[in-house]
Amino acid sequence: MKQDLVRQKRLFLLGICWLGWAGSVQAFLTITWPGPAGGQTGQSVWIEQAIRFSSPFGLLHSDPSATLPDNGGSFLQTSFGQDPLTFQPTNGLLITLLQVDLAEYSTTFPFPKEVVFTGYLSGGGTVTNLFVTDGIIDGTGPETDFQTFTFSADFTGLTHVDVSSPAFSMDNLVLEVIPEPASGLLLILGGLAACGSGPWNRARRKYQNPDQPARSG
Repeated sequence: MKQDLVRQKRLFLLGICWLGWAGSVQAFLTITWPGPAGGQTGQSVWIEQAIRFSSPFGLLHSDPSATLPDNGGSFLQTSFGQDPLTFQPTNGLLITLLQVDLAEYSTTFPFPKEVVFTGYLSGGGTVTNLFVTDGIIDGTGPETDFQTFTFSADFTGLTHVDVSSPAFSMDNLVLEVIPEPASGLLLILGGLAACGSGPWNRARRKYQNPDQPARSG
């Protein structure tokens, strides 16, 4: 009876450890810059789903208009002097970039725009993707203003990202949040230590007192 209770306790602890690890392995986020209609408003920083966006001179939270691009809702913009745009998790985790929607800044600048993303790897070094928009923008007209771009497979395990191009629009940033490898490993090791402390203690007592049988339970 007692052995059954001990076994159930160990399985329970192991289950908690596993759920904690599995729940932190990955989380897919889509950053959409939601908010009430406000035209175009300046922001010092923008934090959404624990991802912080900032630049040396703030950024813009914009709604579609006759002169700004239209993607069905609010989006982020940077103007001249607001680069690089930097974003990173507020909780110290790592991110993998998957895709993003990009557009020109406004109908005043209806030209193809080069937007450069530089990701900083947790182990050192950087990766870079250059995306070029098509120059098609007509505000709330019938044309499709935003284009969807996919990041290369090496945009993973990043501490933060810089976007170095000024005067562009960004929406629907899709990313994956992953934990530091050591955090998950420590969680598993801690769970195994807690679950295995009973057998280890019994083996240690038996080794120290070879003539004394180990107690059960």
